[in-house]
Amino acid sequence: FRQLRHTLAFVPCQAELPEVSPLILQSWLDRLAVERLEAKTVQLEECLEACRHDWEEMVYREVGRCLGYSVNSQPFAWLTAQLPLSIVRRYRDRPLSLEALVFGQAGFLERHFVEEYPQQLQREYRFLQKKHHLQPLDPAVWKFARMRPANFPTLRLAQLAALLLHRQHWLANLLDADSPEAIADFFEAETNPYWHWHYRFEQSGKSPPRHAGLGMVGRQIVNVIAPVLFLYGQRKEQKRLQQRALDLLEALPPEDNRIIRYWRQLGIMPATAFHTQA
Repeated sequence: FRQLRHTLAFVPCQAELPEVSPLILQSWLDRLAVERLEAKTVQLEECLEACRHDWEEMVYREVGRCLGYSVNSQPFAWLTAQLPLSIVRRYRDRPLSLEALVFGQAGFLERHFVEEYPQQLQREYRFLQKKHHLQPLDPAVWKFARMRPANFPTLRLAQLAALLLHRQHWLANLLDADSPEAIADFFEAETNPYWHWHYRFEQSGKSPPRHAGLGMVGRQIVNVIAPVLFLYGQRKEQKRLQQRALDLLEALPPEDNRIIRYWRQLGIMPATAFHTQA
């Protein structure tokens, strides 16, 4: 015990790992993965409480937060909290209005524009801002530095607007999804053509990816979909939904990051996202 406490190794017990039975190791990883999923449901419960137990609102906020990756998750959380579904639903059949609400609330329409599309958004947002007494975010909260253009928050906001326009009943759709492919289909919502050739307003470039990438879908499953399924199944006493959450993680390839690569060097070879979550 004293040796474990004072070791400088990244994994204190790494020297003993080769002596651990594969059966025990497998059981340990299974337990850790479930505990990690349970820990994520605690955050969801806090969000659900903030949403007054409106599951649809909670899913909307969490999907938005995840679209921002780690660097822009907080601005997305602020945005979805300030632009509730009670407002969004009024404009689901009016693309320009909905896109104006998303980009306007994000603070990206507070400047002079030359191109027609952002000018239209700006005019529409100014009208809706007064109608709904909205206060936009400071655009400085959004981070672009050291980020691939395809992951710029402007493109993620365009994806959020597309989902709001083309996908209804998010919770029901995701509860019915039984595979990563089904969830990928849900996120395949076509963005406004303007974003086929722009990364930011009035900054054109090589055509960004138009489809939800596997990485983005995987992050949504790991951080939102599986935890929501697990919590919903727990609350409604539906074990099949809790099991589906585990099945979705097992259907995903293993995640790849610095920590996972280190464990691989120690001989721990996770085969799926279920075990990389452990």
